[in-house]
Amino acid sequence: TVNDNVDLKMLYLDGERLTYEQGEQTLVFTPSVHSYTISLEAGTTAFPNLTWDKGDNSQTVTKTVLSETATRKSEQVIVTAQSGRQSVYTVNYEIRLSDNTQLESIIVDNRPLSDFAYDKTEYFYTVPSATSPLPKVGYT
Repeated sequence: TVNDNVDLKMLYLDGERLTYEQGEQTLVFTPSVHSYTISLEAGTTAFPNLTWDKGDNSQTVTKTVLSETATRKSEQVIVTAQSGRQSVYTVNYEIRLSDNTQLESIIVDNRPLSDFAYDKTEYFYTVPSATSPLPKVGYT
């Protein structure tokens, strides 16, 4: 008989079972759910590698990247059963943006300001003379 199974057994992100947040719950991959949104920590620099376990050895499975930017990626995993029937799993990744608005330091002419404080917003700097060049200012 020709197999008609189009469900995957499991999806993995970097070798770990796919988990995702839904409200207050953390859920694990379910073969009947075909769309996932994965929220990644701010500062993440690479998207995870998406792999799978077939639901049946006669399945053909392919992966396609639909779109990718620095903070978002969308992939599809297309499962084709021996019968020719297909199903599509879509995984969307979103890297959360940082909400940190604090500086670590302010640097003037390659030296950190000695009185720097993250909650201080105004500084005064005396230029040595009227003919001195303006200082180079940076931050981290």
